Amino acid sequence: MSTTVTTDIRDLWLPKAADRCDTTGCGARAYVLALFRGGSELLFCAHDGRKNKAALEKAGATIVDKTDLIEPPKPHQPETD
Repeated sequence: MSTTVTTDIRDLWLPKAADRCDTTGCGARAYVLALFRGGSELLFCAHDGRKNKAALEKAGATIVDKTDLIEPPKPHQPETD
């Protein structure tokens, strides 16, 4: 008996701290991966990923959105003496 395992890149890809947005001049941490047929890929920050999503999908890219991993900012705690 053989078992076929199908793995979806959306389940496997986790952004690393070193992954940066490919948008010229941005450089923010990437949380969105655009995969193209043939193996090409682009990384985007949350802002640029949202901004370019429709165009990327129109170009045939598979979008992997991991923006849910972004932690909300912590509230400022005043210093106490």
